Amino acid sequence: MTSKAIFERILRLYQIPDAYGRWSEYREELTDYIIHNTKPRKTMAILGVGASDDMDLERLYHHAGSLILADRDLHAMQEAVKKYGLEKQPAIQLFETDFLHISDAVYLNLISICKGDMEHMDFSMEQTGKKVIDYLSEVFEQIFSQEIQLGIGDCAYVVAVGLHSQLSCLMMQIWDIFLNMNGVEFQERESKDEVEAFLKRQNDQLIPYFCDALMKTAKEGLVIGVEDRVNDSDSRVQGAIQTIDYLVKRCGIKPDAFSYLLWPFREGVTYKMRLCVINSMI
Repeated sequence: MTSKAIFERILRLYQIPDAYGRWSEYREELTDYIIHNTKPRKTMAILGVGASDDMDLERLYHHAGSLILADRDLHAMQEAVKKYGLEKQPAIQLFETDFLHISDAVYLNLISICKGDMEHMDFSMEQTGKKVIDYLSEVFEQIFSQEIQLGIGDCAYVVAVGLHSQLSCLMMQIWDIFLNMNGVEFQERESKDEVEAFLKRQNDQLIPYFCDALMKTAKEGLVIGVEDRVNDSDSRVQGAIQTIDYLVKRCGIKPDAFSYLLWPFREGVTYKMRLCVINSMI
């Protein structure tokens, strides 16, 4: 299987065929929350919108008057606009973008590193992991070398729900798949997976960096939602952990200022979503 085929297979893992029906109650509750916490007739940007199975774009469009939709998957956004009957509305802009400006070539190179070692019977969590870390160190160095530009212009409100956990998750997903393909046991990963530890350290720096960019773009308010817990357990989600820390320590959000919704993500997986609104950005 080619690196491109592996990458396309990984991307398909993010597609949930029954999402629109499964998420109907959550979609209504999340849309209500956004509308309740934003002023009408103000431009709203929704980042990481994808197919928008979790937000009702029709209701949000009629509330805001104009929408900016941004995601790395242009086709998914186009299908979302059609799904909500908005394809003829002039006040909707679509931006195809990776918010960290990571191209597909980065992911293909990462796959090639892992695939090359596997094909030469030389794959190991330690040695291949070192190559992966060396390569990703260069990628993150490039990310941190310049200010993040979202590329959507200024807008009154920015909505980012379920996005922070996705910023670097493709890297971890690729690594995880190759660990599985090479039979690395979970117990061994817990104590020795330096790639996972590396990506966690990068998230500690990346998430505040990204949140700063959101704050600069939103002129009147920022709506943030992150996966606080999985299946009502103590399991925490990377990206979400750092976002909550940012909101509490840097923005002064009090614990009782958060709202919570249950997101029935897929069979056997429910996220407890933690939501908050930061108003008066300027």
